[in-house]
Amino acid sequence: MKRHMSDLRAFTEENGWEVGGEYVENDVSAHSGEERPEYDRLIAEAVEAACQPGVWGCG
Repeated sequence: MKRHMSDLRAFTEENGWEVGGEYVENDVSAHSGEERPEYDRLIAEAVEAACQPGVWGCG
């Protein structure tokens, strides 16, 4: 996982992109049925960002 994150950080830096957040869930499968708090946080933050004026808006 550490190398994966390191590669992603380097990739974003090389492209001049800003990282909005990191959502890491070690040893949690999307298919396990376990709770995934980081995934839930990602979705909540994406919805919040989409509802900002000038983006999509929420109605």
